[in-house]
Amino acid sequence: MESKVEVVQEKNGVIQVATSVRGNKSPCVKYVYIYHVFEGKMITDWQIFLNEGRMDFCINQFTYPNVPPHYSLAGNPRPLKEAHIYKVSVTGVGFVGEEEFTRIKLPPKTP
Repeated sequence: MESKVEVVQEKNGVIQVATSVRGNKSPCVKYVYIYHVFEGKMITDWQIFLNEGRMDFCINQFTYPNVPPHYSLAGNPRPLKEAHIYKVSVTGVGFVGEEEFTRIKLPPKTP
């Protein structure tokens, strides 16, 4: 089943990802990936997954690059580059979803 994936980027660069499935506002998301395609290869920038046996703690809203309780990070997260195109992919119990976004320009860092 398809899910709706929403990506919101705040002005400070924080990225929020939320998923819903046919009226269910809080489906159980097991995997979240952020990746980009470079020279024909899929490069995973961030991957988190629900820990085995923790179905009662699954959620449907995530903040990149934070790892929520009862989820684990696979590998090291890569910083997302301004103006690059990324995809968010989510997988849960009986559903998948995907959304594409372009990383916004971040405000200059203050000294």
